[in-house]
Amino acid sequence: MKVKISRLKDDLKFNYLVSYCYNIGQQDGIMALRDGVEEGKMDILLDSGAFTAYNTGKDIELMDYIRFLKDPPFKIWKYFTLDVVGKPKEYWINYYRMLDAGLNPIPIFTPGDSFDSIDKMYETSDLIGIGGLDFQGIKDHVKLCMQVIDGRKAHWLGFANFQFLKHYKPFSCDSSNIISGSKYGRLGLCRSNGKTIALTREDFIKKPSYKIVRLLEEYGVRLEDLKRKENWQQPINPPETGLMVYLAFMGMLRKSLLIQKHLGTRLFHVCHRHDLFWALKAFDFWVEKGI
Repeated sequence: MKVKISRLKDDLKFNYLVSYCYNIGQQDGIMALRDGVEEGKMDILLDSGAFTAYNTGKDIELMDYIRFLKDPPFKIWKYFTLDVVGKPKEYWINYYRMLDAGLNPIPIFTPGDSFDSIDKMYETSDLIGIGGLDFQGIKDHVKLCMQVIDGRKAHWLGFANFQFLKHYKPFSCDSSNIISGSKYGRLGLCRSNGKTIALTREDFIKKPSYKIVRLLEEYGVRLEDLKRKENWQQPINPPETGLMVYLAFMGMLRKSLLIQKHLGTRLFHVCHRHDLFWALKAFDFWVEKGI
C-alpha cells in the first residue's frame, strides 16, 4: 500500500463538493476556495443545491446560476445542472438552456425519470450524475443504473457505500459524513489497508491494544491527548475545531485518498467552510506521509 509521495502530489487533490445555494455569497468561504484552488491542492465540484433549496423553500434562478458559472470567483473543476426536484421535464429544459448558453454541465438522472434518459444524457456528456439516492431500495436502484451505464463515467450523489465502490468503481461520488461520527463521541480511524477502526473515549481510558497505539503513531497523535475528556467534546464556536474533529478529518481523508489511489474513484467531501482549513491540513499530512 506504500505510495511514492511525488506521485501523490502530482495526481491527488482534496476533492470538495460545494453547494451554490448554501456557500456562494459567503465572502470568507469564496476566498478560502480560491486559495485552495490556486495552491493546486483542491478540485471543486459545484452542485446547484437545488435539493437544499427545495427543502428550505428557497428559489434558485437559472440565469443567476448561469451567470455565476460564466464568471466564477474561483476555478471550478466540474458542475452539475440546476435540477428541479420531482419534475424531470423542467429539469431537461434547464439542461438544454445551460447547453445553449455554452456551458457543459453534468446531467443528473433521478428516480422518476425513464432509464432511457441515461443514454440520452451520454449523447451530450461523458459523465452523468446519479441523484436522489436517499430512499429505501437505494442499493437496488444503483445496481439498475450501473447496468444501464455499462462502464461509462458516473458520479453517485450522496452515496459512498464502500462495498459498492469496490465492485462498481464509479468515476466519482460524494459523501457528507466526513465528521458526523465525531458529533456522537465516535471516531473512525482508517488504517493503511483501507479498513476503519471505530473508537470511543472508553478505548483510551483503559490500556489500548498495541494495534491502536501503532495507529495513533501513524496519525501523529499522543495517547495521553485522547485520554482527556475535553478533547472528545465538540467546540463551542464553529470556527474552532477540537482534536476529535480534526482526527475525523484525518481518518476520512486517508480513506478517500486510498480509494482514489487504488480504485480510481474520486470521493468528494462536503464540509462546512469553517472546517476547510482542517480538511486541507489533514490532506497535506497524508500526502507528505505517503498515506
